[in-house]
Amino acid sequence: MHIVQVPKGWRAPHAVEENGAWAFPKRTNKGNESMSIEEIRSAFLGFYEKRLKLQLLRSEILTLARNAQDIRITKPDEIAKKYSLVSFDTTIIESIIADTYSITAECQNLHEVLSRLRQATRTANNKIHLLFSVVMMPLTDMRDIIRSHNEFMTPQATQTEQLCGTAIDEVDRLLNE
Repeated sequence: MHIVQVPKGWRAPHAVEENGAWAFPKRTNKGNESMSIEEIRSAFLGFYEKRLKLQLLRSEILTLARNAQDIRITKPDEIAKKYSLVSFDTTIIESIIADTYSITAECQNLHEVLSRLRQATRTANNKIHLLFSVVMMPLTDMRDIIRSHNEFMTPQATQTEQLCGTAIDEVDRLLNE
């Protein structure tokens, strides 16, 4: 008697070779049974869909990193005059996190870095919205306000870029499993 334990994983369906052909067993309350063609097809499509969503997650994180680069105004002659109109949108990332949780549940590092990334982007967005509300109704010289904003945003953008890099590494690790 051979006993095979298949750990729970998101790379289902799992196959075994029986009499020179592949079989896709499933666990039921009656014991192990073979999956139907439709169940096999559905399992493969589910796997493919989850991988696509993880690739979309990676793409969205790259977009956040590019936005973080665009937010920085560091040239001394521009820091008190210019400001970026870019803000961060994490709507798709939050949706993907919910849709792929069944496969990322054990990826604590990924969830931690995405949580920190979402918090950093919320903080930056709040600061950006505050600036926009002030700049739209200039009652005073805006240079000090813009300089202060840009000085605040530079480390925020740097932190966001670093978190994006870490998140991309974690997604790549998951995709390469």
